[in-house]
Amino acid sequence: MQISNLHTASWALALTLVALVKPSSAVDGVIEINHSKALAGGVTPSDTPGYPVLIGLPGSYRLTGNLNVPDANTTGIEIDSDDVTLDLNGFAILGSVTCSGEPVTSCAPAGSGYGVYAFNQINITVRNGTVRGMGASGIAISRSSTQIEDMHVSHNGGTGIHQYGVGSTIRRSITTKNGSAGIMAGDASLTDNVSLWNGSHGIYASGGTVQGNTSARNAGSGILARNAITVNQNASHTNEGFGLLFQLFVPNTIGGYANNTLSNNTAGTVSGGVQTGINVCNNDTTCP
Repeated sequence: MQISNLHTASWALALTLVALVKPSSAVDGVIEINHSKALAGGVTPSDTPGYPVLIGLPGSYRLTGNLNVPDANTTGIEIDSDDVTLDLNGFAILGSVTCSGEPVTSCAPAGSGYGVYAFNQINITVRNGTVRGMGASGIAISRSSTQIEDMHVSHNGGTGIHQYGVGSTIRRSITTKNGSAGIMAGDASLTDNVSLWNGSHGIYASGGTVQGNTSARNAGSGILARNAITVNQNASHTNEGFGLLFQLFVPNTIGGYANNTLSNNTAGTVSGGVQTGINVCNNDTTCP
């Protein structure tokens, strides 16, 4: 009987200890991040207490609460590894900046912090949440094979989404009231995004495809397209620049556009490029 009781007590103690231990990752292997964990540090081995949260290992990461970044000069999450998926899980990275004007004329306080930042890393995915109120860009990722999807990025002092690399995708994201461009991308696929009230161009793309986007009421052109780029099935209206502006800096390149609707843009409907299909400019299929 005594052995049996001792055995039972040992199991009870073991179960109690297990209950008290808080795992660093969810049961599905995804590492969880929230404000308390950001302050404590240790999300990955190189992560020190406080912001930014430093992701230094490949893998999947998921927010389980909002991140409250303390000031405009501080970054929320810095990714320092290839092959990272960051799921905001419907939560937000929140800073202290507010931008005023429609389109934006000023953002305050000024700062150098990013919501999500990755320099020289490949195969990065950021999805499903909000980045608002950062001193610099909301999301800034510098290398190739990036996916940014289902994000709402607003009131950041710089560009909403700034993706420098090639072979990347930005889709189903909303960029509103950022101090500079809504979306600025390299040779990428930009699909089904909305860009409104930003302090510069709505969408600025240096190659690839721009398709199915809406860009309106921005301080620059609705869509600025550089080099050999395809611009199809977009709506661009009521911007202070052109509805669609092509700038071809690489010799022997040409940009084409088809099935776009462009209206009420202050500088004009289209500048440059080659019409490859029917477009509608101010309710007229003669475009430009």
